[in-house]
Parts: sequence; C-alpha cells; structure tokens
Amino acid sequence: MAGETGDDGIGSFVRRLVPSASPAEREDMVQDSWLRVLSHADRAPRDPAGRLRWHHAIARNLVRDRWRRAQREAPLMQATPVQAADADLVATLEGDAVRAAFAKLPVLWQRVLVLRVIEERPAGEVGAILGRTAAGIRQIQYRALSRLRHEMTAGSVIDELGGKA
Repeated sequence: MAGETGDDGIGSFVRRLVPSASPAEREDMVQDSWLRVLSHADRAPRDPAGRLRWHHAIARNLVRDRWRRAQREAPLMQATPVQAADADLVATLEGDAVRAAFAKLPVLWQRVLVLRVIEERPAGEVGAILGRTAAGIRQIQYRALSRLRHEMTAGSVIDELGGKA
C-alpha cells in the first residue's frame, strides 16, 4: 500500500480533500480506507474504474466521519481559516450529494420526505394530505431514506472531487 505518497491514488485524493491535515493524519485516513475496502472486498465493483470510485467514496466518508467527530469533541473554540475552509468543503460535498441523490427519488417520495423530515409533520397528517394511510406514509419514508442512503454510500452520486457524476 502506497499510502500518503499517493502512488495508489487514494493518498493524493485524501490530500486534496483535507489539505490542512498533517501527513500523519492523512496517512491514517488512507490506511483506514484500505482497511474498510479490504474488509468489504466482496461488495466491490468488478470494473477497475468502479472500484476506484468505490474506494474514493469510502475515503470521502471517512473524512466526513472524522470531521463530524472532531466537531462533536471539540470544545467551543474559534476555528482557524483553514479549519473553516475544510468545514465549508465538507458541507458543500454533503449538500451537493444529498441534493443529487434526492433528485433521483420519485416525486411522491420526495414529497413525503419534505413533509415528514423537513416540515416534521406527523404521518397521519401527511397521509391525509397525500391520500394515503399513516402506515403507508411511514413505509414510503423508510424506502426513500433507504434509497438515499444507498445513493450516498454507493459513490454514484459524487465523483472524486465532490461534483455531480
């Protein structure tokens, strides 16, 4: 494993995602991504380009997880300009990815998610609006969230730089 040197492509990808991280932190992220790739090799796409996109998605998710953990654990302190830029990058990547995945959902599923998740309406009320039962609305919400989760983790939503695929 080439790691931080970027010979495998993942090191340079992680370096582009988190330029403010120390080389040791980036190396940890690369090694963690390889660990996840190898532990889930049975789920890897067969084609080399698909495997690379899949590995990039895993690395991107690790970067997000570390950023979120740092946000939870960090005391209330002033962010440096570099940290603020990293936070903006992660937020942009996530926002773009969610919007792209959301756009792939059927219109009814989108409507249910907006009413249930964004507007926080109860299932019975949403059911009355859409002419469905509360149980049916909960089932649609479950399926829509499952599809969103799949789109986000499959790496098919965003390319290696965080843009639309």
